[in-house]
Amino acid sequence: MPNEEKLRSEIDRLFQEGLTLEKTARLSRNYRLQKDVAERFGAAATLLDELLSGTGPDQPVFAIDRALREYYDSQRHKALSTFYYEDRDLDNADTENAQSSLSVERALALIPIALAYATDDEAKTWLDARSRTWGLMLKNNKAQGAAIKARRYWESRDYQRASDYHEQTARYAEEAVTYAETNDVKPEFARVLRTTALVMRANSLQAASTIFFERAVEDLDLEDAIRGIRTMLDALRAFEEALLANPEWT
Repeated sequence: MPNEEKLRSEIDRLFQEGLTLEKTARLSRNYRLQKDVAERFGAAATLLDELLSGTGPDQPVFAIDRALREYYDSQRHKALSTFYYEDRDLDNADTENAQSSLSVERALALIPIALAYATDDEAKTWLDARSRTWGLMLKNNKAQGAAIKARRYWESRDYQRASDYHEQTARYAEEAVTYAETNDVKPEFARVLRTTALVMRANSLQAASTIFFERAVEDLDLEDAIRGIRTMLDALRAFEEALLANPEWT
């Protein structure tokens, strides 16, 4: 028991450090810190494996610990996906994002089992909140997957497809906002996702303006040049709206 308490205390410490580092990385825009975030969540998952090795599957805490283990692992993959995305390693970003979603799905699948063992209202409330938060993570990962594709097409100068996937990312992010608001998930999650939707819509407009400018140069078409300028101005307005939507950025 003393060893279990020590392990749980260390797991909680690593988890809290991971959350703090993730927020620092996001606010400072220092994406390299995401490697440290991944390390903390990975270490927490490893310690939970150690706890699970000494816990019988018939014990009430077993399903909860298994779900948390998958959640920590999903956060590790999510942090690595963010790191690789910002580092322009899009293949690894896509792989890590997919792995994050698989871990979240496994965590969600364990919630009904954990609920069956829950003996008090506090545990049931906690599990219900986790279910809603982890459901939001899945939707966020869906948006991230589309954003990775958008960047891939942008870097290959396929601006039409880049614009399409930026728009798709915005739609997925807006769906996640609606989910967060209707499922009473923390307001800051909805705010960040709303900002993501606005940024991706701005990116879509920026890609569209690039298409107009390229046509204008190729065909010496003044109308396309004017459309490009108007669309770029729309993109700048969308970027400004994104900044205003998230006070953390100002």
